[in-house]
Amino acid sequence: MRSVPRKQVDLDGMRDFRKDDTRDALNALSVGEIVNLIGAPDEYTEYASVSGWSEGDGRPTLASEDPAVMQAIGRCLASRVRSVLPPIRTLGDAAHPSACDWCDYPQAELTKACSWSVWHSHFVIADVLEWQGKEGSRYARPGTVTGYQNPDWRRFYTLGPHERERRIAAATGRPA
Repeated sequence: MRSVPRKQVDLDGMRDFRKDDTRDALNALSVGEIVNLIGAPDEYTEYASVSGWSEGDGRPTLASEDPAVMQAIGRCLASRVRSVLPPIRTLGDAAHPSACDWCDYPQAELTKACSWSVWHSHFVIADVLEWQGKEGSRYARPGTVTGYQNPDWRRFYTLGPHERERRIAAATGRPA
């Protein structure tokens, strides 16, 4: 552990996050050193979400725990709404066959399943550590929680791209 200069160990002064020298001193420390010095932070983690389904709605009929199935459903849905979306990078026409087993389902059902899947994947879009200081001052640092917190989704994205594509193609019900 790094030694902290004596003048920076004034705990009362360390909790006044309005001071530039306090923030500079804290910025030079690791999160663990800050915790040892002034205590544990509050942690705020935000997960990805999209409209179309809410937690209280229950699991949609088409929802699957298999990330490849949900990717296939998502591609089918994207192929239907591509013309109404702003230009985005896509996988091109190869991302969705001319027809798949999901094409027969209503767009609303695919949307619910995809929205549920985004929630179920527990993909972290922000993780912030925040310490409360004197007179309402606050000090924040990026947290360490990133990516997919659902182990099935995390494993799926550790697969190579060819294996992921093979599994997604199989999940269309009509592999090429």
